[in-house]
Amino acid sequence: MACERSWRYPAMGGPPIGLDWSQVRPLSDGLGVAWDRTTIVMMQAMEQEAAKVWTADWNRKNPPNPT
Repeated sequence: MACERSWRYPAMGGPPIGLDWSQVRPLSDGLGVAWDRTTIVMMQAMEQEAAKVWTADWNRKNPPNPT
């Protein structure tokens, strides 16, 4: 939850494209969360699933413009 403001967004708008890992590591250190292989793999899995949900929501709210 501490990383909820650490997402990167595309410059022209859209759903988040991933975590800003340069912000996540210091938060982990400050909160005493072990920064090891397990933590990183779990964070990557969460990041990937969250991106799928946000992208699907974005696509639903912003359908392609038929021409």
